[in-house]
Amino acid sequence: MSHYMKLRYLFLCFKVTRTANRPIAAGDISTFQSFVFLGGQLTLALGVLLCLNYYRYIKRFPHHV
Repeated sequence: MSHYMKLRYLFLCFKVTRTANRPIAAGDISTFQSFVFLGGQLTLALGVLLCLNYYRYIKRFPHHV
């Protein structure tokens, strides 16, 4: 897809009534803010994944005295 076609598609998406109330299309948040939010979500998901992986090893090798 050419750069022109991408811009045209993006411009048309803002005019569709179904997508007009979405935060980026409505102008409530910027594209940069949405990528920052996405980065935060992915960082939290990675943290949860790493914690669950660590918990698996703790549960496998119980510490009996």
